[in-house]
Amino acid sequence: MNIWHALSTSKIFALSLLFAGEALTVYAEIYGAHTYQVEHEFMSVFWKMMPLVTIAGGLLVVAYILGFSVFQNIWIIGAVSMTSILIVEPFIAYSIFRQLPTKGALVGMIMGTIGLIITLYE
Repeated sequence: MNIWHALSTSKIFALSLLFAGEALTVYAEIYGAHTYQVEHEFMSVFWKMMPLVTIAGGLLVVAYILGFSVFQNIWIIGAVSMTSILIVEPFIAYSIFRQLPTKGALVGMIMGTIGLIITLYE
């Protein structure tokens, strides 16, 4: 019983790191784009975002290592990675830019979500 509890905790920890890494990466990308729109100084914005992207990359590498070790299937980790981006990117984009997606972008996000669901349940 104790081994199963530890395994579940390890899975949750790995997936949490993955979600956090993807969210931080998306935040750095979108916030960097927004900051550039205001400052118009590429290198300044680039270097401001580099620490965030570096931390996010570290979280992702650790999450993939731990995730594969507990799930023994890289496709689960990849699916969770893509899904977390699908979940967090629209919220972060809207919260920073205050823009709703165009019809084409919305259709693309919906189709991507449907494709991911089909992939997971096939």
